Amino acid sequence: GDRGGVSPGYGISLVAETTTGAMLSVENTGGANTLPEDVGRDAARLLCTEIENGGFVDTANQATALLFMALGPEDVSRVRIGKISDYTIDFLRLLRDFFGVKMQVKTDPNTQNLVITCRGVGYSNVARRAI
Repeated sequence: GDRGGVSPGYGISLVAETTTGAMLSVENTGGANTLPEDVGRDAARLLCTEIENGGFVDTANQATALLFMALGPEDVSRVRIGKISDYTIDFLRLLRDFFGVKMQVKTDPNTQNLVITCRGVGYSNVARRAI
């Protein structure tokens, strides 16, 4: 309405929880010349694609999960993802170059999902005050 002010567009976030507790999400935005129905339909299609891909981490958050694994304790971490994105492949190279972390990527023969494992570098914030 008039009280809402001038807006260049709008967006939608959709989240689905699997029976195993994984949360998969997508976001979509529309500009001034885009119909809200089109934005909603496209977001729903994106979410269906994420569900079809499987895994425990959606495409948009793959790199974040891998970063936490790389910086985590000097222990083995593991994550299951569906289809790996081009961005994630580049990010794996960056993790190797900057932190020396080598990720092992294997395909689960039962689900065709990728299982990625690594040993974290044990990063800790040395500037943090002890309590």
